[in-house]
Amino acid sequence: MKIKDLEVNFSELKDKIKDREILISVIGLGYVGLTISELLLNKGFKVLGYDVSTERINYLKKGKSYLVDIDDDVIKKYIGKQFFPTNSVKDLVKSDVYIVSVPTPLNEGDKPELKFILKAIRDIRKSLDKDGKLIIFESTLPPGSTQELIYPKLKKGGKKFYLCFSPERINPGSHYPVNTIPKIMSGIDEESLAIGIYFYSSIFEKIIPVSSTKVAEYIKILENSYRFINISFINEFAKLTSLDNVDIFEVIEGAKTKPYGFTPFYPNWGVGGDCIPTVPMFLVDRGEKYGLRVSSIEYSDLINKSMPHYWFNKVKKYIKKNVLILGITYKKDVNDLRNSQPLKFMELLIDNGVDASYYDPFIEMIEIKGKKLKSIKPTKNNLKKFDLIVIGADHSDIPYYDLLNLKKYILDPFGRLPKSKYIISF
Repeated sequence: MKIKDLEVNFSELKDKIKDREILISVIGLGYVGLTISELLLNKGFKVLGYDVSTERINYLKKGKSYLVDIDDDVIKKYIGKQFFPTNSVKDLVKSDVYIVSVPTPLNEGDKPELKFILKAIRDIRKSLDKDGKLIIFESTLPPGSTQELIYPKLKKGGKKFYLCFSPERINPGSHYPVNTIPKIMSGIDEESLAIGIYFYSSIFEKIIPVSSTKVAEYIKILENSYRFINISFINEFAKLTSLDNVDIFEVIEGAKTKPYGFTPFYPNWGVGGDCIPTVPMFLVDRGEKYGLRVSSIEYSDLINKSMPHYWFNKVKKYIKKNVLILGITYKKDVNDLRNSQPLKFMELLIDNGVDASYYDPFIEMIEIKGKKLKSIKPTKNNLKKFDLIVIGADHSDIPYYDLLNLKKYILDPFGRLPKSKYIISF
């Protein structure tokens, strides 16, 4: 393709973005994809939402949201007008822009599992029917993936395209306006970076351009690894202060008074979710390529995985028959069970013959260890039936006041309740 042709495609795409005449395919409609879809819809763009989950697509077509951070009214407002959910790959060919937000979990060997990324690449490559389309990957990627994996595979399609990597920074349950979070943007060449910045400036208040896609990939991994290491460290620190009969929460409050050089992290169950316990392991995998052992991540992973066992060993002497867990999601006020530490604790209880029940306002039913369990209401009468009450996820609507007067043993990893002989914590 000639340079002049490139300039024409670039100019045409900019004009279509400005006039809202483009169709954007968002591939993967989880927390990231559906949230970005909402941002685009609010700014007047038309969005084709693609997901392999028939259940998700059916929900959306009925005007319903499956995420606690997005109301049904948002879906109802745009469905069939600007928002078109589909699980047909053939529909992707209609689009001018592709935003990829599929998961990148770990496989059983704790290596990055890229099968969803590879499928997205194949689907997009088949849909590149003309030159000048824009492709943005939001999915967290191992270092080097955009340049070394994604670009060569897309290039095999024979069409000219613009390719960017812009790592997602969405924090489920935080209610922090996503469009105000500074947006990292990178491209495989200057033209890609320029059009990526122009497009995302339509929905984000501040764009932070960086020199390469690999730099952007490392930025995302650094952000997650920082939290992973510090949360694992404070949990191990808290284990020691507990043995030494020192209140870890008082220690943290005291340390917080230093006006520089200290950022507080708080002990709990350890980290869960789709990013923080998994993304740092990308560093371990990348380090192996160069013969470098990233031991800080390896040790943090060991500490994190130990936490459900730590709490089980601490409370098992208080259990005669049954336990009630209040909140089983990986964090407060979300409906996400991915890598949930309270859920792993529940599995330990069942493995050890304990009758385990749960309450969670966001999870109506679960299947665990071959059993189907329904969420039970934490009424005063129900609370009294259990040997031990466990605060699993510190949801906003957990009846903390009722717990204070129970005179039952309560596991409180968060330090939410005043200390007493019935409260088990660090």
